[in-house]
Amino acid sequence: HPPREHGAPFRASSTSRRGRDGSDVDDEDVGESRFTRLRNRSKIIATAFQIITMLPFVLDIQFPDVFRAFLSLFAWLNFSWIQLLPMECLDSDWGFEHTLVVSTLAPLAVALLGAALWGVHRCTTALADRARLDAAYTELGLIFTFLIFPGVSTVIFSTYAQDTIFETDDLDSCGDGNRCETYMRADYSIEVGSDTWRLCIAWASTMVIVYPVGIPALYLVLLWRSLPRINPRRLGDEVTTEHELARMRARDTSIRSIRFLFDAYRPGCWWFELSELFRRLLLTGLLLLFFEGGLLQILVGLLVATLFLLPLSYAVPYLHHVEQNLAAS
Repeated sequence: HPPREHGAPFRASSTSRRGRDGSDVDDEDVGESRFTRLRNRSKIIATAFQIITMLPFVLDIQFPDVFRAFLSLFAWLNFSWIQLLPMECLDSDWGFEHTLVVSTLAPLAVALLGAALWGVHRCTTALADRARLDAAYTELGLIFTFLIFPGVSTVIFSTYAQDTIFETDDLDSCGDGNRCETYMRADYSIEVGSDTWRLCIAWASTMVIVYPVGIPALYLVLLWRSLPRINPRRLGDEVTTEHELARMRARDTSIRSIRFLFDAYRPGCWWFELSELFRRLLLTGLLLLFFEGGLLQILVGLLVATLFLLPLSYAVPYLHHVEQNLAAS
């Protein structure tokens, strides 16, 4: 096959997987197991459902009860169970401020529990097996951050969404005898400017650093620190095919712990997990802040989804055509 020119579209046939230079890249050659292939494909499907399950909380649309019930089956994919449980029925004093605190502290509590289990497990593990144990717990931690990211971020950003209610419906501005009050869109019992609202804003602003900013920053640091091994081309070796690059990467045990972030992608597209993270953030939490509750909000969402098809179709980041076609669909 002729070599692929820089910037040229990357295409794979329906019967084989192709490397960057056009050579076949099969699962055995790049050192993948059936579990890895299944995990990568499940990750793509989970990403789609993470975005879909957030739609009732992001868009001001009354979805049918059957559709909402269907979405509730997949709430665990983004740790949004707290939003789906009728907590106000269990506790009449339950408000958004409680949802905000529980939704942001629960993942931290789970992370601390996991760290404690890792510490105990490590103390009882032989020295020769500790590296493999550390890699397994690190990978589980990355999967956990992947699951909680859109749901928790949506709860955080919903703190900033507001609705203004006017005393006279035919006027859409305050003043001139028309009284208006502004409330938090997530909970109309919380008026903007109240003490509860200020506490929610302060808490949410802190959690923005932990989740919407902290998780992408963590991914970037982990990827950048191991970039020469994730993309062996940077080592200066005479390696030119995606086939050889992927095989070299798969044999490197030093990056086994963070393979969840890159092993579905071609070595040169190591950055694509960050792009996917940003896409999920834009289509869930950040979308709350654009033209809240209006038709323009839906149009902005469609525009964002369309724009993110460009890197997917141009860079063709996935190593195998099955994952590429699944992500595109």
